[in-house]
Amino acid sequence: MMSRVLIRYSGWLGALLFLCALACPPRILGGDLVGQWRWEGKRDGVRIVTVSRYHPDGGYEATITARWFGLKKSFSCAGQWKWENAKTLLVEITESSGENHVPVGTIYRMDAFTFDGNRMRYRLDGVEESETRIEPGDPGSTRTPP
Repeated sequence: MMSRVLIRYSGWLGALLFLCALACPPRILGGDLVGQWRWEGKRDGVRIVTVSRYHPDGGYEATITARWFGLKKSFSCAGQWKWENAKTLLVEITESSGENHVPVGTIYRMDAFTFDGNRMRYRLDGVEESETRIEPGDPGSTRTPP
């Protein structure tokens, strides 16, 4: 009888630990995010460079520079980041000097989030994207995903 109780208990305990591992991914995911990142790409013929900084307290800042036909325009935005789950990052814009381009209240949802060395990869609006780390943060003081 006692062995059945232990087997049943250990089975539930194993399942509980497995579920916790799924819900609470390794701390490194959050630690890897903090710091400064660079994205480069083209949208509608315009070359865009974004430099983003993710702060340990959940703060977010970005400078966006667009170039087209020899013209250059830069603007900045700021907001908050948080993990929706282990693979989805949300960034909400609360300030913007480029209201026509990145309006206050915009929420970016980055799905299928992964890290590969100094590169983070995700899907934004169904498009595969990646950013390159240009300055590390302090992984010991970051918020981790739920």
